[in-house]
Amino acid sequence: GVDNIRWHKPVYAGDHLSAQVTVLDARESTSKPGLGIVNYEVSVYNQHEKLVMTLKSVGMFLTKAAWEMTAQSD
Repeated sequence: GVDNIRWHKPVYAGDHLSAQVTVLDARESTSKPGLGIVNYEVSVYNQHEKLVMTLKSVGMFLTKAAWEMTAQSD
């Protein structure tokens, strides 16, 4: 899910955007082996390096061990 999405400045057609993702917390799921739960924050900047948007989110991702097992089976 996405929490606390904030638009700090307008974004216009033709703007060049870049993003920075910061992991706030990561842990393995206790109910779903091979999955990790990651809390992270995204900051988006325009071509003038001005902050235009921030959001916090939670995502589920394969753990490194699960990803390596998947990659070996290919």
